[in-house]
This record gives sequence, C-alpha cells and structure tokens, in this order.
Amino acid sequence: MPRLYPIVTLNRLTPNSPVRTLIHSSPICAPTIRRISLGRSFRLAFVFGLVVCLASRSLGDNPPNVSLDTSETLFTVLTAINTCGYDQELNASDPLRAQIRAEVSKAVQNTPTAQDALAPMCEFYREHQPPDSSRDLAQYVSLALYLQDPPTFTPKVK
Repeated sequence: MPRLYPIVTLNRLTPNSPVRTLIHSSPICAPTIRRISLGRSFRLAFVFGLVVCLASRSLGDNPPNVSLDTSETLFTVLTAINTCGYDQELNASDPLRAQIRAEVSKAVQNTPTAQDALAPMCEFYREHQPPDSSRDLAQYVSLALYLQDPPTFTPKVK
C-alpha cells in the first residue's frame, strides 16, 4: 500500500514561514529537495543541449540552396536595355545604375560603331515591350540566362 504524504509546495510558502524553515532544516527533507531541484536543473540543461545539438546538426546537413554568382551576360543585357530606355524604378535604384548609364551613354556618343549597333538593339527593345511594364525586366533576365557569354551571345540550348 503506498504511503500518503501531505503535499507541500515550497513555492507557495512565504520565506519566513515555520513550515518552510522546518522542511529546509530537516535532515530527511533537505537532501530530497536539493536532489529534486538538481535533477530538474540537470534535465533542463540536458534537454536544452539536445535541442541545440539537433538544431545545429539540421542546419549543417541542409545548407541553403541559394548562391550568388556574377554573370557578364546578364550585366550586358541589362546595361543594353538601360541604354535603350528601361527606366523602371530608376530614381529608387542604386546610384551605381545611374553612373553606369552615364558612362555607357558617353561611350556610345564617342564611338560611331557603338551608335550603329545601338540603333537596331533599341528598336528591338521598343518593339518587344510588354503591355504590363512589370514584366519588362523579367523577359530580359530570362533572355540573358538563355544566352552564352559575350561577345557571341549564342543560345545555350539548340
């Protein structure tokens, strides 16, 4: 038959309560209280450590599938459409964009062959602008990803 003991919650007792003083000074109860609190502390630390180990292991096993890479083809195509009048979010974009536009414009003005190459390219750009301007950039990013590196710009897929 199990023994029935009155349950006394130490947290509910005031710090100077005689029952609390009696329990903490008792040679039988004090080690039990310390053992219970140490056991809880150890279990809490063990569970926390386990969670940290599992979380770090899962992050290490599944690296993100994102990578940054440079693309001369993408840069060239986007520079070309910027030269031909792609102005979407121009004021809100990085100042480097305006600087590159100015440098390319200056180079085109000073080079007759560049002017000759720019005319049909800009005509193509104007003819292929979609009615929804939010899709303008997407089609040229797709084109750049489809092309080989400069200077040939041949399609990657045949």
